[in-house]
Amino acid sequence: MLIGLVGSVLGLPVVQQPHWSARTRWWVTVGFCAAAALLSTALSGQLDGVDWHSARSVATAFVVVLGAATATYKGLGKGFGVAPMVERLTSPPAPGRHRRRY
Repeated sequence: MLIGLVGSVLGLPVVQQPHWSARTRWWVTVGFCAAAALLSTALSGQLDGVDWHSARSVATAFVVVLGAATATYKGLGKGFGVAPMVERLTSPPAPGRHRRRY
């Protein structure tokens, strides 16, 4: 869950691009959370190969990370303006647009 909280405010905005469509941004978020769930499961020692226990652990971690990341990103990241600022600073300018200086 900590990976979802920290990753949604610091990691996910670095990956996201402001000029992407909402659908693309959603799939990037899902991929980010899937990777975080795999990392979390592996670090906790619950990833023992390909079996039902490991699959259930990864699925549970994915749901927890996705929920925590979404809530934190929308509540804290966007609420305080941190996520949009990080996205702007770490993204190349959209095609046909120039980056504003801050």
